[in-house]
Amino acid sequence: MPKRQISAKDALESIHQGLDDFSLMQKYRITARGLQSLFRKLLSAGLLTLGDLESRHSFLDETVQVIWTCPQCGVVQKTASERCPSCQAKISRLTDTG
Repeated sequence: MPKRQISAKDALESIHQGLDDFSLMQKYRITARGLQSLFRKLLSAGLLTLGDLESRHSFLDETVQVIWTCPQCGVVQKTASERCPSCQAKISRLTDTG
């Protein structure tokens, strides 16, 4: 799968607006690993601080555990469904990330 190009400015706006991890992964169509990479790149560039990341958790009402990742398109699913909402892969082709 080709790497996604994400605007640092757009990502920072989303983070500062309080989007949780799941919402960021959906918005930018990235996996949990891709989100970690995005955070590392923003930290390395000096655009984000560890304090910014730590303060994000205070915005969360609950912790969302990622349940499924589609191996065909890489979109993370919060709940199991018959088909991937992104690429329509059958549920039997989805893999458990836990």
